[in-house]
Amino acid sequence: FYPFIELKGSALQRGVTYGQSAAEQIDRNIKFYASVFQSSAGIDWEKAKSLAAKFLPVIQKYSPESIEEMKGIAQGSGKSFEDILTLNCRSEVIFARPDGCSFVGFLSEHGKDGHVYMGQTWDWLIPAVENVCVLKIQKEGKPDQLIAVEAGMIGGKGLNSHGIGVCLNALSVGKGKIGMPLHVLYRMILNTNKASDAIEAVAQCDRAGAGNFDIGTASDYLFALEYTPDN
Repeated sequence: FYPFIELKGSALQRGVTYGQSAAEQIDRNIKFYASVFQSSAGIDWEKAKSLAAKFLPVIQKYSPESIEEMKGIAQGSGKSFEDILTLNCRSEVIFARPDGCSFVGFLSEHGKDGHVYMGQTWDWLIPAVENVCVLKIQKEGKPDQLIAVEAGMIGGKGLNSHGIGVCLNALSVGKGKIGMPLHVLYRMILNTNKASDAIEAVAQCDRAGAGNFDIGTASDYLFALEYTPDN
């Protein structure tokens, strides 16, 4: 079983609860990514933190609430804000990562119970599985969210109470720019109430890298939203 953590209140309060509840997993996840960065690109954790810091202004511009939540996670887990920011920028610290994951979706006509289904493989390093948490998030003015995340990260695959679901195929063009990290974009999508708003969440911000968000709705709609920093 993965840790199941319920988060309520302000962004800072949610983060503190998250950090306290997943402190062990967050510590393990930082050590895991420190090893990944070093072995795959020769980047130590201090260098990774300096690279991640470059993304702070754009996250603050488009999603200041995300920064507050990360500050809370740091406070609750006893880690530095820079540690938590770096986890949330893990895909951008090394842009030349391999493509990965496969998605499958079924509209209501394909299922015997009339529901829309979404699922995906997670093509990533096996030790990462030990650091997964499931978050149930309730916040005023936004839909409730159920998200599978890597500990310390604020976004991941999930769905919300307005019937928006999101999965991902990782894509790499071997380069990127300073923009919104992929794991923050996850949360921006799940903050929306309808498909058109989910598209705008990705289309209207500066994007750091490339990816393919697979988005479905309870109103019987499935689509792939592929993006690069420029398109």
